[in-house]
Amino acid sequence: MELVLIRHGRVAGHPYNPTDDVPLGDIGRRQAAWTAGRLAGDAPYDWLVSSPLARARQTAEIIGAGLGKPFTLMGDLREVSRREVGRALLVELAHRLGLAARLRDPIIARVDAFLTQTRAAHNGQRVVVVSHGGFIWGTLVHLFPAQRGQFARRRPVANCAITRIALAPDGAHMLALNDVSHLHGEVTA
Repeated sequence: MELVLIRHGRVAGHPYNPTDDVPLGDIGRRQAAWTAGRLAGDAPYDWLVSSPLARARQTAEIIGAGLGKPFTLMGDLREVSRREVGRALLVELAHRLGLAARLRDPIIARVDAFLTQTRAAHNGQRVVVVSHGGFIWGTLVHLFPAQRGQFARRRPVANCAITRIALAPDGAHMLALNDVSHLHGEVTA
């Protein structure tokens, strides 16, 4: 199975709270169109799925139109909440101190549930996921835990960046990470 992770396009206006339901801005719509064009060159894709938040949903609409593919909304792909981030930090600290080996990061748990469900329903297929930086970060950390530092939050996933991962019986293999070559210089995070 090939998993293609795409962060939504740039939003309209000023910085926002990640859980706000803000729409795409003009730059974000252009980024989504360029991403659709890039993916169309690699088509076909079997399934297109998106977070229900406006910025991701609008990005998926543009990509879906470019691919001639409908998309499915899925709540598990939503942005990471402040509560999840707080719990994830506590779990991380507990693990580093060797205090709680069985505690589970809520972001990773949500990613794992999505991946388990997707593998069961779409094994051997090419799946495009339009989501948010926090969910993509969680997916990378979950699939490549030894490389966690490479996916640090201070190196954000760019808007409409393409990350490709092959999920094989022997594990996950990175095919492309944060590819922005299709964005014509309008790279934003």
